[in-house]
Amino acid sequence: MIEYPARQGIAALSGRRVLILLTLSLVLYIAVPALAVTVVVVVGEGGFGAAAAITSFLVLLAFQPVAFVGASYFLAIRRWGMTWRDFGLNAMARKWLYLVPVCWLLTLPIVGVLKYAADYLLGTPGSNPYADAFEALGSVSPGLMVAVIVLGGIVVPASEEFLFRGLVYPWLRSRWGVFVAVLVSALLFSMLHLQLAILAPILFLGIALALLREYSDSLWPPILFHAIHNTAMFIALFSMLEAGAA
Repeated sequence: MIEYPARQGIAALSGRRVLILLTLSLVLYIAVPALAVTVVVVVGEGGFGAAAAITSFLVLLAFQPVAFVGASYFLAIRRWGMTWRDFGLNAMARKWLYLVPVCWLLTLPIVGVLKYAADYLLGTPGSNPYADAFEALGSVSPGLMVAVIVLGGIVVPASEEFLFRGLVYPWLRSRWGVFVAVLVSALLFSMLHLQLAILAPILFLGIALALLREYSDSLWPPILFHAIHNTAMFIALFSMLEAGAA
């Protein structure tokens, strides 16, 4: 009889526990900000105007790490005996400091083509819901720009990587192998964004992030890649808005 090594870390969690943790994270992420948005709309705006849209966006950005990392900390780490290292927060090789930016640059053309194709098929050329909301404000203060870049460019990527490449990917990999883990974790990641026009680009980025997690054996490279991508996108967005205003 063949004896298989005992699963360790995230792989040791039962499917029920992973489902509980994933569901709790997503429910918290959706429910609490939804309540905050409702308060903004009903009490502050009387309608879902641009200010309410931006407020809800900031609430989502700020609350995501609480939902994703907080749920994992109180359940997986405090109650189930996991550690931060089990989620991939271990040291990465120095080579990834320059390999990650190179990988990001190589993915940009593919992301652009996928976004263009999606816009063409959906009849929404150049669609960007964030740009529409910020343009409707009339002007964007430097403080708001900094808040969005810090939250959306750094905090959110770290929390999303913690959930999808720190929890979901290694657990799936331990059961069904790399191919299934890469594809399913990327699909779940793309579905989180709930925007049809960016579904294909986000799916592709999810695959790239999962492969970085696989080949680096650390969560830091996908966090770095994701942070570079989001920060660059928001800086580009605000630069275009400023140029349009000028």
